[in-house]
Amino acid sequence: MTLGGSAKVSGIGLGLRAPLADAILTRPPPALRWLEISPENYMARGGAFVRHLDALRERFPIVTHGLTLCPGGVEPLDDAYLSTLSKFVNRVASPWHSDHLCFGSHGGRFLHDLLPLPFTHAAAEHTAARLIEAQRRSSSRLLRATSSRRCARPVARSARPSATRSKVTAWRWTTASTRASRGSSATSSSGG
Repeated sequence: MTLGGSAKVSGIGLGLRAPLADAILTRPPPALRWLEISPENYMARGGAFVRHLDALRERFPIVTHGLTLCPGGVEPLDDAYLSTLSKFVNRVASPWHSDHLCFGSHGGRFLHDLLPLPFTHAAAEHTAARLIEAQRRSSSRLLRATSSRRCARPVARSARPSATRSKVTAWRWTTASTRASRGSSATSSSGG
């Protein structure tokens, strides 16, 4: 896969759901320019799922957005998952792969939820290190999605802005390191 994808992703995109596939193939909305898919819904599947995806790939650029990387987790990164994910992302020629900034497993069990990370410098450093490691093991460009939150974080009057800056700096360092390791100057405005 060429970094940055082979097709330009701009304009209006749609998160593809299986029930929409036939309608998009037969009557695509005129403004639709690209599709977002969750690889976990297609990896290791065949039949109608793959046929629909292949037909849609002929008409629209595909961008992948995952659900199970869990970069904030404490479980070891899953090499089998990363390998399957990389192959899939390359197969659909996604210009990047994003996932939720969260954790989703504990004690070896996947919890099927996007659980929020603590608002701490240690969590930011841990997550940045895991993203760097996942990027190192992946042949796809990884981006972060919006972090999961359950409620607004209370801000104490004595809270120092430097704590927030350190988390942002950790992420910027992660993305800068990723771009440098891939030789890309591309940036993303993805926030979702």
